[in-house]
Amino acid sequence: MKTNDDGQPELFATHRSTGKNMFSVDIVVVYHPRYRFGHEADFVPPITGIHLAAITPPAYQVRVIHQQVEPVDFETDADLIALSFFTGFATEAYRLAHEFRKRGKRVVAGGPHVTFNADEALEHCDSVVIGEAESVWGEVLADASTGSLRARYIGKAQPLTALPTPRFDLLPGSFFIRRDPGNARLPVHLLVLHRSNDQPRLPDTPRRRCDQGHQV
Repeated sequence: MKTNDDGQPELFATHRSTGKNMFSVDIVVVYHPRYRFGHEADFVPPITGIHLAAITPPAYQVRVIHQQVEPVDFETDADLIALSFFTGFATEAYRLAHEFRKRGKRVVAGGPHVTFNADEALEHCDSVVIGEAESVWGEVLADASTGSLRARYIGKAQPLTALPTPRFDLLPGSFFIRRDPGNARLPVHLLVLHRSNDQPRLPDTPRRRCDQGHQV
């Protein structure tokens, strides 16, 4: 694996290569609706997928799929499928894993559920990342590209100062807020959205704030 001047693995890339002869990975941020109403607008995107894309070495081609707003392509030509999911989406993640593996794809899984349920995840996937992915993501890709993918990779927490900016350019346009995830902490009255001509916007009518009991 290529290293930087400090002898550490060179994990951080700021661009994506598009050559078709390159080893490629599809990062799928798994999602499954758990209730019928409440998704009139897809408000804030998950950061996991575009963060992994940002630390993908430039020798690999990467694509990010947010199942919340776009379909999963089972006929992708990617060499490796990476699934990231919470416990609530584990059943859907395993369904995706089986579909991809039926098509001969290698599947690696990570996220909170996998970290605490690695043995379970390995019943459905070829490999798991336990803990933080930053320290092992480059190793996962290197092993997968040489046909030596291991069953388990154990990541360790690292300083965040050297991390690149997530690949916001890879986000689909369906999310209401695409750039600043910190806006997820908007006051309650700003979280009430509805669609007009398929575009989410703030409501016109006065709303009563639950936390302070006055209209805005």
